[in-house]
Order: sequence, then C-alpha cells, then structure tokens
Amino acid sequence: MMKDKTLGLLLAAVLLSGCTGKAPQKNETEVSTKLAVQDNVVTMEELGYSTFSHEIISNGRVQASRYADMAFPSAGMISAVYVKNGSRVAKGQVIASLDMYALKFALKQATMSLDQAKLELQDFLIGQGYDPDKLQKVPAEMMRLARMKSGYDRSLSDIELAKYNISQAHLRAPFAGVVANVSAKANNMTSGTPVCRIIDTHAMEVEFTVLESELALIRVGDPISAKGFADDAHSITGRITEINPTVGEDGLVKVKARLNDDPLLINGMNLHVSIKKQLPKQLVVPKTAVTLRSGRKVVFTLDKDSCACWNYVQTGAENMNDYVVTEGLEPGMKVIVTGGRNLSHGTKVKVMADKR
Repeated sequence: MMKDKTLGLLLAAVLLSGCTGKAPQKNETEVSTKLAVQDNVVTMEELGYSTFSHEIISNGRVQASRYADMAFPSAGMISAVYVKNGSRVAKGQVIASLDMYALKFALKQATMSLDQAKLELQDFLIGQGYDPDKLQKVPAEMMRLARMKSGYDRSLSDIELAKYNISQAHLRAPFAGVVANVSAKANNMTSGTPVCRIIDTHAMEVEFTVLESELALIRVGDPISAKGFADDAHSITGRITEINPTVGEDGLVKVKARLNDDPLLINGMNLHVSIKKQLPKQLVVPKTAVTLRSGRKVVFTLDKDSCACWNYVQTGAENMNDYVVTEGLEPGMKVIVTGGRNLSHGTKVKVMADKR
C-alpha cells in the first residue's frame, strides 16, 4: 500500500514537470516579442530658427457699413410697392409710390391760399397808404409786417412743402444694393415706419474679436479670410479696417474688417475668420513633440548617448500643427518629435530616422 502511494506521487511529479517544462520556452518567446515591440523608437529633428505661420481664429458677424431705411416723408396712401425682400435695386430705382390725388390736392389748396394771401397783402398796404403796384417804395419793416399779417409767407411755405411731397411720392433707392425688411403693402396708409431697408452689398464688414495677447500681432490693413458656417468650402477675403483700442472685461478686443464683394454675403450672417501672420526667427516644434506632465508642458531632447532628456518649456503662438517655444529649448538641440509620450528622463531610445 505504501509503495503504491509513493509510486503515484512520483508519477504525478513527472507529469507535472513535463507540463511546465515547455511553458517557460513559450513565455520567454512572448516576453521577448513584447519587448521588441515596446522598444523606445522615436523620430527626432534638430531645432533651429524658422518662420512660423501663425493663425488667429475667431468668429464674427457680417454687417453692412452702409444702409438706408427708406420711408415716405409725408403720410399718404401707398399705391404700389415694387420690390420684395432680396430684390436687387440700382441707384435711383423706384421702390414704392404714394397715391398722387391727395398730394396734388394739397398743392392746389396751397396755391389757392397763396392767391388769397396776395389779395390780403394788397389790402393791407392800401390801408397803410401805399401803392401795391409800387412795392419797391414800401419800407422793409412795413413789407415784413404786411406779409406776416396776410399769411403770404406761410402760403409760400405750404406750396414749397406740397411740391416737395409730390417729388418724394416715388421712393427711390439712394444707392445700389439689396432690399431687406419690407414692411409696407399697397392700398395701406403709411405708418411712419420704413417701407424697407436698402443694404449696400459693396460695403460689407465683419466684426470679430481677438485675444488681448494676439493684439500685438495684427495691424490695420492686414488681410483676412473668412468662411461661412454653412459653406466652409467658399472663402471670402478682406482687410482689417478698425481695431478698437479697448480690452473688454472678457479679455477680448473688437476688430472690424472690410470684406471684398461677394454675392454670398448676407447682412447678419456668421463667419469663421482667419488671420495668418508670418513670424520670422522662431523656435518651432511640432505639437507631437509636446506632452503634459503634472500640468506642465514637456519636450524631450536627445543627448549624445541616445538618451531622452526632460525639458520644461513655455510656448507662445500656435497653429494647427506647431508651437513656438519661448523658453526651455535652445537652437541645435535634437528634439524628439514622435514616440515621446511614454518616455522618462534618461530613457534609452532608438532613433529611426530624422523627420527632415
């Protein structure tokens, strides 16, 4: 019985040693494969001064720098409205008209009043002993008094106003543009509100904001490009015309740019605005070279022994791909461009190829 038990234990030991004997070989292969894959392979480039393409991005709203709210100077019945929202008009084109009957009748009444005033003027002068046919002999003060008492001057003013209202019965565009905010309708009385607004589409601006830190990078006259929210494939160009010399509580500065003529521009539309500036003699590194460690920006460089060196850096301007390094690096350093995410100071690395 004792011999059988001993024999069973020996057999189990042999079987166990036979299962585990090949496992280390398999594990060693897996480990060596993983280590090969996990080599610290990096790419690097030598740091030097270059021109940096800085891009300021903002959102803005289009506004017309010139527009006119068109309204009739006098009350009356609107006989016709010849435009609608979106209509394009030429300078001098008739937009709407008033019914002429009331206006002509007002002129007729003013003319009749003037004739009556002339008679009263003559009667007054005769009563004062003057010959109405020899007005040049009437003293100036007496003539002024006669005109005032007879209502002659008031009648002249009424005729002048009636003629003016007739001349303005046809509302005309003061300049070429597009029609917006049409509110008047034919066969309705004028309400004192504008019939419509004429927007000069050749004088469109975009107002946007930039950060206070970006203010030193822009100047009046700098070119801009813009794209609509709905159509980002169509580019609109222009130039900065105005920089408000005041920083708001939010740290932003208002800027205006005059836009070149474009048929797609609409008053009030939103635009993505871009200002590109070329900054010479900058230390530029790709964004792939910068990593965050404990909330600070770090760039790894390569020493003569192919080891990674940890460098805290300060960055300034940036674009979609690169940073300008303002502190922490020097020209001639070999910057690790890719593969630095999991490195630590002193890590041995393998450089595959220079980025350049």
